[in-house]
Amino acid sequence: MSIFRKEAEPQQYLIKEKQLTCSHCGNDTFRMADIMIHYRGDITNSYATAFICTVCTQATWFTGNPGDLA
Repeated sequence: MSIFRKEAEPQQYLIKEKQLTCSHCGNDTFRMADIMIHYRGDITNSYATAFICTVCTQATWFTGNPGDLA
């Protein structure tokens, strides 16, 4: 089972009107994944969106709905 969305082919992303680039290698192509976050003692689940660099695999995380990031 993959963490990647089936339609999430590697692509470029804009976050709040700024081009997303990898802070490690400078690449601008990512795969997007939804991640469920569990906090100890918290019965609700929180979600984050991770953008995984297609070159070095460093993950860049954002909390909240990915639709709100554009």
